[in-house]
Order: sequence, then structure tokens, then C-alpha cells
Amino acid sequence: MGRDEKIMLAGEYALDLLEGEDLRQARDLASWDVDFRSELERWQGTFTEMFNVDPVSPPDRIRRSVEARIFGSSRPAWQDIFLAPENRGTLVAVVCAKAILIAAIIWMLIGS
Repeated sequence: MGRDEKIMLAGEYALDLLEGEDLRQARDLASWDVDFRSELERWQGTFTEMFNVDPVSPPDRIRRSVEARIFGSSRPAWQDIFLAPENRGTLVAVVCAKAILIAAIIWMLIGS
């Protein structure tokens, strides 16, 4: 196996892309080949630096939407629409309108 092939194999091994015979070969090389092990450490260091970012959590509504698409919704879609943060003003207005309507009906029944 040539140097370039070892470098590629070490990179693929560092990214956990190998399966079957290639994986067995990479593990075998890592156990005894000093050059392969140093290439593997170089790749692991490169990928660690490249992907060393703070984790970012998606907003709750996006997370719920993705989970609903993957696992199925745990509540009806209309609840997601009304309870979404951008629709809270509409929800408050609807609840207030209903309260006013109920109060008007009670006033009309008691008042007459």
C-alpha cells in the first residue's frame, strides 16, 4: 500500500466512513504502523479543529416540526398553528373576542 493510499485510508478511518475489509485493514495498520498512526492523528486533529464549534439548538417550533415529520405528530396540526409563538397575538385576540361574546350573551339573557 502506497503512502497516498494510507493517507486516504487514515482520513476515511478518522471520519468513521470505513466498513468491512477496509475497516479491518485500517484497525490493523493503526495497531502497528507508526506512519499510519501519525497520519490518523493528523486527520483527527484536523477534523477536531474543523468541527470544533459550539452546539446550536434549533428553536422549539422547528425542533417540534422536524420531530413530527420524522416520528409523527403527537398533537393535531391546528394546535401547532395556534400555539406557535408568531401566532400568540392572534390567539389572545380570539380568546378575548370569545370572552366578550360570552359576556354579551350573558348580559342579554340576564338583562331581559
